[in-house]
Amino acid sequence: MNEPRATDFRQYDTPELDWRIRGAEDWPSRVFFRNELDSVTSADTFRGKRVVDIGSGVGQLFNWLQTRGVSKIVGVEPSERNVQASKELHPSITVVQSTLDSFTKTNHEPFDIAMVLMVFEHIQDVGGAFRDIGSILVDDGTCYVIIGDNDYNIALSKMPREETRVSVEVVREFEDGSVETKIVWGEGGETQTTMHDIFHPAELVLRLARENGFALVHQKTLLDATRTSPELKNIPMFHLLVFQKK
Repeated sequence: MNEPRATDFRQYDTPELDWRIRGAEDWPSRVFFRNELDSVTSADTFRGKRVVDIGSGVGQLFNWLQTRGVSKIVGVEPSERNVQASKELHPSITVVQSTLDSFTKTNHEPFDIAMVLMVFEHIQDVGGAFRDIGSILVDDGTCYVIIGDNDYNIALSKMPREETRVSVEVVREFEDGSVETKIVWGEGGETQTTMHDIFHPAELVLRLARENGFALVHQKTLLDATRTSPELKNIPMFHLLVFQKK
């Protein structure tokens, strides 16, 4: 079986997926994520901490982290175009063009906090990812994870596009309950954006975290308030998970 398209970071370097737009600091979903992080952290959570932002995109968290007094930020991002854009936007911040796996093999500096926002959507081996993250965190280090809900996206794929404003197609199902989707935004005169993701069941992510050295310290389900259809309104759209390295 071919490797999932969702795990190929080169999709972020194609004309069909320009993350300088949908991954920008002021894009609504990025603002939503930062607001939710605010709800589970305090003014001192990040103060003086060394933070690694895994899958840092174009740096949507960088300013937010700096205003919280971190001592160091390192972004890890595999997309060449995203790295170039983030360096132009945030020249004072170190951004490494690398996958998580490759970065952990060469990094020799421990971090206090790892930010992992919508990253497991492009990683099939989530257990291996947790092991990699644990290898670069100090003991008792914290890992903030946001994942999309697989049931939400499966339900979305069964609904007419005129109701959802996006086209979602489940292109592959995995034995562990994860699904790979193809999502297309834009219609009419709007430029279309295409993204491939893997959505893992939240209970699977929780189990793999536990099996690979992390304890759950906080969990929050995030609903999409804009969805009013009965098929979607009671299904979480995202999960915010906070782990501590054991």
